[in-house]
Amino acid sequence: MLQSLDSIAWEPKPNNDIERYQYYDLGHETTIATARGDDKIILISVYSDHTMSTARDIHVGASADEVIKAYGTSYYKRGEQGAEIIGYVDKINHRSIEFWLQDQKVDMIRYCVDSVVM
Repeated sequence: MLQSLDSIAWEPKPNNDIERYQYYDLGHETTIATARGDDKIILISVYSDHTMSTARDIHVGASADEVIKAYGTSYYKRGEQGAEIIGYVDKINHRSIEFWLQDQKVDMIRYCVDSVVM
């Protein structure tokens, strides 16, 4: 997080962008984003890749119960695009991690700096 796009071994291809952010597809169902006009990575999203996991060994396909066991009960809940989302905020490092759930299973993991507004 907050590394330059130049730190990636190959040049990522711009994917989808909105007014504030530029998205890049890294393959393997992984997307990163930068603020428009900046090259620092501020968001990482992993979709459907069961081989990638968090530092607490949560991966796409893990259950909501596994997420809560690994990260604790101090989480927020919200919904977006038909998904139930469990999120955790790291106030010290100004980051958040969200687990997007479909049928109580992790369908996407989203890690970002707290300035990212979707």
